[in-house]
Amino acid sequence: MNPLITISNMSVAYERNIVLHDVNLTIYDDDFLGIIGPNGGGKTTLIKCILGLLKPVSGEIHFYKD
Repeated sequence: MNPLITISNMSVAYERNIVLHDVNLTIYDDDFLGIIGPNGGGKTTLIKCILGLLKPVSGEIHFYKD
């Protein structure tokens, strides 16, 4: 299995409020991914970072090609 996206130690903040802290995630090809959680849990923030709409304050997001 090849990784498509790897997120390492990513933290995201709105103004000075940290909303995601030290997120680590690897998504492989052929994976099915569901993101669930409570309101205000950071689901949309995670997606916005993956799409490049928000910039993390720390950590890295790597995208891999075939």
